[in-house]
Amino acid sequence: MVKQERARRTRERVLDAAAHEFAAHGYAHTTINGVAARLGMTKGALYGHFASKDLLAAALLRYGEETWTRIHSPAPVAGSASPPAPPSGTGAPGAGAPGAGAHGSEVPGAGSSVAPPAPPGGEGPLDLLGALVLALARGLAADARFRAAYRLAADGLLSGESEGNLLLGIQRHMRRLVDEANGAGTITLHCSPAVIAEVLLALVAAVRSATLSVAELDAVDWLETVWRVVRVVLSEGRVPGAPGTAPETPLLDSF
Repeated sequence: MVKQERARRTRERVLDAAAHEFAAHGYAHTTINGVAARLGMTKGALYGHFASKDLLAAALLRYGEETWTRIHSPAPVAGSASPPAPPSGTGAPGAGAPGAGAHGSEVPGAGSSVAPPAPPGGEGPLDLLGALVLALARGLAADARFRAAYRLAADGLLSGESEGNLLLGIQRHMRRLVDEANGAGTITLHCSPAVIAEVLLALVAAVRSATLSVAELDAVDWLETVWRVVRVVLSEGRVPGAPGTAPETPLLDSF
């Protein structure tokens, strides 16, 4: 029992270290040697937990999908079962890994990954969209494993691997919320929902910007301020209670 617990803890540390390596260097430039060096263990010892870099990447991608599910799933109603607890770094192999690559920080310890809170339920689509943007930003800022999965998914898209991609799933969900907000008359579309989703994804990624760090700005607080501006822009010119409509001359007609 003690041996099993020790093995589990080591596997957690391996996943955390790999997350920082993938996030900082990308799939192509992350090596088993680099992960082992970050942990202070031999490559052979690391292979005892994960037989390849692909399996490490697959486990982190799976963690990213599970975290994304917790972020966008509706909050449980009173008396219902709570959503599953954040996985403690599953090491079981999964289906293939993309060529990947985001930002990392110091050497993590076991259990350093944190799941971002799920957006609260019960609001309108525009409120849910804002909560989603901030939850994603908090995840990228605080959770190395989610950061790694985000980067791996981005690099997977660049290498042509789109099936079941985490970022495409996030984009589709954002587009749906934009469509719903438009249908409810809470926003006016000046461009396509796809463009709005891409802008929001870019803002989420900006929480890892070096310039924010240099300016000593809290990235999530910064994004909350930006979201308030974006919300005003999206809502400008709407007709209360009526579906939003684009102006005769779209602001971004090239899209």
